This record gives sequence, C-alpha cells and structure tokens, in this order.
Amino acid sequence: MLLDGERVLACPTLAAQAQGRAVTTIDGVAAVARVNEGRASNDAEIREYKSGNLCRCAAYPNIVAGVRQAEPRMRRA
Repeated sequence: MLLDGERVLACPTLAAQAQGRAVTTIDGVAAVARVNEGRASNDAEIREYKSGNLCRCAAYPNIVAGVRQAEPRMRRA
C-alpha cells in the first residue's frame, strides 16, 4: 500500500495513520481498472477479480460494497 506515495505494510497500518493522506492499494488499482473495463457491474464480477487474493482481515464484503458504491460515481466522472 502507498501512503502519500510511500510504500507501507497494509495490514499493520491503522486507519488513523492514513487519515488525511492519499491511500493507494493494489485492490484499489485493480478495482479502478475493472470499472474502467466495464467488468465490475455486479457482485459476481467484483468477487471474481478478488478470487486470487488472500485477505487476512475478512474485508471481502466491504471491498465488494466499496466497489459497488464507487462504480457509478466513476462512470459519471
């Protein structure tokens, strides 16, 4: 993960440490690409692109919800 362009370990980084900073994650980059390709329009497509990643914090439902929330906003931009 990048915080203000600097590489940091994602799992031990507290959300409070990221407050007010630019956060870039590989999941975020992948989600943007999938939305731009038109391949994140439903939960099944979002889960498919996440299928090869191991998430130790069980955030999958929140990731799917986040992509679903961002997708229409990205389309309007």
